[in-house]
Amino acid sequence: MLVTPEIRNAHRATRPPAVRGVPASSVAFFSALHRSGVYSPLPHPVHARNASLVDAWLQWGPQQLFHLDAFLRNSERRFPDNRDLINEAVRADPAHRSGQVILPADRLDEIALMARVTAPLMFWSRANTILELTPALEQWLVRSDLGADIPFDFLRPPAPACFIRFGDHLQQAILPLQTDQGVFNRVDGAYVFESFRDGRRIVALLPVYAPACGAKGAGVGMFDMIVEDEALPLVEAIKRIDHSNEFWQHSQSVAQLCVKVFLYLRAAQAQQVGENLYSKTLANLQRVGQKKAAKVHRQLEKLYDRIILGPQTVAIHAHGEHGEVSPHWRRGHFRMQPHGRQNQLRKVLFIAPMLVRGDRLAQAPAEE
Repeated sequence: MLVTPEIRNAHRATRPPAVRGVPASSVAFFSALHRSGVYSPLPHPVHARNASLVDAWLQWGPQQLFHLDAFLRNSERRFPDNRDLINEAVRADPAHRSGQVILPADRLDEIALMARVTAPLMFWSRANTILELTPALEQWLVRSDLGADIPFDFLRPPAPACFIRFGDHLQQAILPLQTDQGVFNRVDGAYVFESFRDGRRIVALLPVYAPACGAKGAGVGMFDMIVEDEALPLVEAIKRIDHSNEFWQHSQSVAQLCVKVFLYLRAAQAQQVGENLYSKTLANLQRVGQKKAAKVHRQLEKLYDRIILGPQTVAIHAHGEHGEVSPHWRRGHFRMQPHGRQNQLRKVLFIAPMLVRGDRLAQAPAEE
């Protein structure tokens, strides 16, 4: 879903105060940048939308002068390209040159700030979707393995910009990220951007972290999956991620989950439901009177369109009563399955994990 004028107008924040010698569009942009930097449990792109970051960006003087939004929409531009572009534009803004806006002194902190801004701006500038998983599917993916025969070509996000929201069960499969700023134990979700350059397809993954050590803003990481050969097995592509630094195991654990989500979407038995509560509520806004409009606006802050993936319950295998089998999970897996004429085609088959003797977990203990 692209951001339309109606969506932007529905989330206009209170007009920031005028600052002498600084263009109004600069004041609005940096005010929105500050609001979007404060942590929110909502999905990261939704929080940025509510902070009017997108609307302020489109009205920002440097952006309009150099048509920077066209760069964000360009599928050949990678995330670091756009992050550096926005950083240069911020430094050229009169508010920064006059000392009204001061960037972090530490280069890494400056990059982190620009990442928090660039990710949602890229998301809303492109065709996008927010994906959420049912608890049952999260359990399945954590307990499923990737077959070594699935090629990188089968990693196809449903939109150029995706945001996958991570629930409690997915956290079990993520190795903690330990940095000088602290240990980030929770990943709220991950942006996934697909770009194309020099005949190569690049899948950028940007995990979004809940604040650590009393920080007020979310953290945003970044790593790429760049593969020359689309036939390369996905498991091998994941192993090549981020070996240049000490965070590679964490990055690979996040990539594993994102890959499984997209492979699940390709499986014939995938279950998905689109929820457009935000779009529907926004449409209702045009039909209500002024008294109800304020209430609808408050509702909009909490709503967003999304696709919900997965079943509502896990499968239970209740056989084996005579063998006294203890309750346990039988692991699932993704693999390729031949099909079509003379089995010349391939598709992803998902064998879901099975909770064996799960019925015994619900049995009440016998009374003495």
